[in-house]
Amino acid sequence: MSYFIFLSLCFLGCTLSAAEEIDVSQTLHIEELMPRRDQVTFIAIDPAIPREYVALSKSGKINYFGGEWVYWGPEEVLKSYFKDESSLSVPVLFMDFTPNYSQKKRGVLDVSKIKKEIEGIVKNLKITSGKWGEYPYCTMSYQMGGKDFNTAYVGLNQDSGATLYINLLSPNVPGGKAIGLKFWNDFFENTKQLSEPLCFRVCSNQELHPGYTIVDIAGRKIKVLAEKRKSDGKVQFIVLPEDEASTFKFENAFKTIMSTNWHLLDPVLKVKGTFVIEEGWINYSMTTTVLIKEVESFTCVSNKNKKINSIFIKTI
Repeated sequence: MSYFIFLSLCFLGCTLSAAEEIDVSQTLHIEELMPRRDQVTFIAIDPAIPREYVALSKSGKINYFGGEWVYWGPEEVLKSYFKDESSLSVPVLFMDFTPNYSQKKRGVLDVSKIKKEIEGIVKNLKITSGKWGEYPYCTMSYQMGGKDFNTAYVGLNQDSGATLYINLLSPNVPGGKAIGLKFWNDFFENTKQLSEPLCFRVCSNQELHPGYTIVDIAGRKIKVLAEKRKSDGKVQFIVLPEDEASTFKFENAFKTIMSTNWHLLDPVLKVKGTFVIEEGWINYSMTTTVLIKEVESFTCVSNKNKKINSIFIKTI
């Protein structure tokens, strides 16, 4: 599946909003829980958990593909839990990304496969299915070894078939099981897929504004401007990294229009190339979408205090 098709399909399930109704720079809880500097896979949701919930692991590293659980909960509660599991006072979630599992088709989980693999080793299995926009999920409750479990798979809609595997930990307090179950049900019932522009930001690392886009590559910010001069219709674009550690290798650029409901039919510039971070530590090839802004004269950018090759300027 091509990159453009992936993003277009991603937006089908997004809440549609007019451009002026969305603050594309707003802080998103999911980006705090899945820091971009540490992640290459994301899910564009607004999770229905308290804002004070953070992401922590026992090793201190946040890597959902890293072979250890990542926990979502209040910071001090999690730190105490890592030292003493009996201290858990509120419900928390723990999870990881599971590659090549249970999603063969976009928007659909292979629930029969999940059921087949687990039903022979657990008791009282109950499975329910649902969706957060275009993200399918199935939740499971069952008993194993005399204990109750609540787990879930959430499809990430990627060609790899990867899913987010989530588990519930109920608090060790009177009535903790009921408290945990309510937290779990509320999480799945009230979590939502983000609106179109925020889906674009999370799924494609791009924060679109009129005339410029902020690209985020592993926590490094690059500003890409696109301006159309009224006098002759020429378009200039500038790739402006935030520091000298990032450069850009240009491939091509072309003008087109937005095909999403957000900024529908507005002119955009697609800029294809590779962002090179810290002399090749990261080589990230992508196509950047920039909403074109009409201007009387092009923006002038100075190379003062920067390497000459850290700024890329071209007119088409």
